[in-house]
Amino acid sequence: MRVFSDSKDHHYFTEYIDIMTDKLFKILIITGIILFTPLMTAFSFDRTSISIHIAVSELEKAEAPQFIDNHILFTYFKRDDYIRRVAIAFDLDGYKQIFPFMKNENNVFFLVKAIPEKTRILNYRLIVDGVWISDPENSYSVYTPENIKISQLKIPENYMDTASTPIIEDNGNVKFVFRDKTNKNVYLSGNFNNWDPFMLKLKEDERDPGTYEISLRMSPGKHFYTFISDGVTVRDPNNPHKVTDSRGNPISYIEIN
Repeated sequence: MRVFSDSKDHHYFTEYIDIMTDKLFKILIITGIILFTPLMTAFSFDRTSISIHIAVSELEKAEAPQFIDNHILFTYFKRDDYIRRVAIAFDLDGYKQIFPFMKNENNVFFLVKAIPEKTRILNYRLIVDGVWISDPENSYSVYTPENIKISQLKIPENYMDTASTPIIEDNGNVKFVFRDKTNKNVYLSGNFNNWDPFMLKLKEDERDPGTYEISLRMSPGKHFYTFISDGVTVRDPNNPHKVTDSRGNPISYIEIN
C-alpha cells in the first residue's frame, strides 16, 4: 500500500479526487435526465402549470377525468393487472389519432390534453394493450349507431369560452379567475399589493366548484401578479401575457389603459 507523503503525491491524490467527483456529478446529471425527461415530455401543456404537475404526481389510482387549467387529466390504473400500454382517441377526428398515456411513479397511466375550443361534448375511447374500451372511471357513456360503447364528457360552460383572463368587467373592475381542485386556499399576489401572499383571497364559486374569483378596482398601467394555491405559486395559465421577474420566476401581467 502506497502512502502519500510528499507534495507531489498529494497533488496527484487531489487531482484524482477532483476527477472522480466530476465523473460522479456527470453520472448524477445523466441519471436525472434519463429519469425525468420521459415524464416531462408527456405533458402537452404549458409547463408553468404547477397545478397539473401536482395533480399528476399525487395520483395513486385512476380517477374520473379532471378539468385543470383549461386541460383535461385522463387516468387509467388496474392494480392486479399488468398493463403495458394505454392510449386514448377522440371522435373529433373520427378516432384517427391515437394519444399514448405515460405513467407516474405510482404506475398510474395518465394523459393531459388541452380542452378543445368551442366543444360542448367530448366523446372518446381508451385503448388498453390494443383493446378499445370505454373509460371505466367515467360514469357517463353512450352507444354509437353501430352499438359501440363510448365515454362521453361534458365540458363545463366556464371552459367552453377560451377567452383569456383577467376580465375587465362592465363596472371597470378587473376579475381574476383561477381554476383548480375544490376546497383550495387561493390568493392573488402582485405589485399592486406589494406581493403580499395573504391579503387578497379568491372566493370559490358555489355554482362552479373549483373556480376561484376576485374582482378589484385597479389603476391604469401595467400590473404584475401570480396566484398562490395552497402555498404554491402559479402563473395565470389563461393569461397570454407572461414574463419572468428579476429572479427568473414566471409571472403574469395585465395592462390597463
